[in-house]
Amino acid sequence: MLKNIHIILVEPIYDGNLGSIARAMKNSGLTKLILVKPEADIKGSMARKMSVSAYDILKNAEIYDSLDKALSDFEYLVGTTNRKRAASNRYFTAKGITENLLSLSKKNKIGIMFGREDSGLTNDELSYVNDIVNIPTSSRLTSLNISQAVMIMGYEIYQYHNKNGFSQIPDYVPASVERKEYLFKRGRKLLDLINFSGKHKREEIFQTLKYLLNRAVPSKREVDIIQGIIKEVNNRISEDGD
Repeated sequence: MLKNIHIILVEPIYDGNLGSIARAMKNSGLTKLILVKPEADIKGSMARKMSVSAYDILKNAEIYDSLDKALSDFEYLVGTTNRKRAASNRYFTAKGITENLLSLSKKNKIGIMFGREDSGLTNDELSYVNDIVNIPTSSRLTSLNISQAVMIMGYEIYQYHNKNGFSQIPDYVPASVERKEYLFKRGRKLLDLINFSGKHKREEIFQTLKYLLNRAVPSKREVDIIQGIIKEVNNRISEDGD
């Protein structure tokens, strides 16, 4: 599936962006990069520097001198834009298009097109695509760096592709009420043992500590650690009192 998905850059300008895009692709499990009439140099020092451990993606990139040649054998194309175009009124988000994109990638060659850093894709270039993706951004700054856009697309693709392998919520089991109450009981005894503050004030402070711990939603292990500390403190106090 992922091997059939290609990132297509139309006339990329900056060497550093090529490196950052290669890294974003490798983070997302994507390996196929196509450059159309690039002004940027994949051998440039910034491309190498920014790619870090993903320079192999740049080295293996396919380079074309025309968009027609680059797109000739694709079965499904997605174009990206940060502004609405008069010719289309249907725009997907990166997340919204991912399921369909991955479904088609099982048997088809898929391309995701990104335009120039300064002006994006032209209307003529977008006329090649089957669907358009628009990544919502604040009106205060609507444009994304191209490597950020690639990363967002790649992230959604990788997450959906591995949806059964990743937990979307923390693998975390909160401590039971019974376990916390046992901890609170030991904690209260410790405060009594060291005669912490006046008895009335001590109870008020203890209740505050209890509220604090409950708001934190501690795990069983975390409660056990605190309980172990209290137990050790109790033992040391008992030893000193003998």
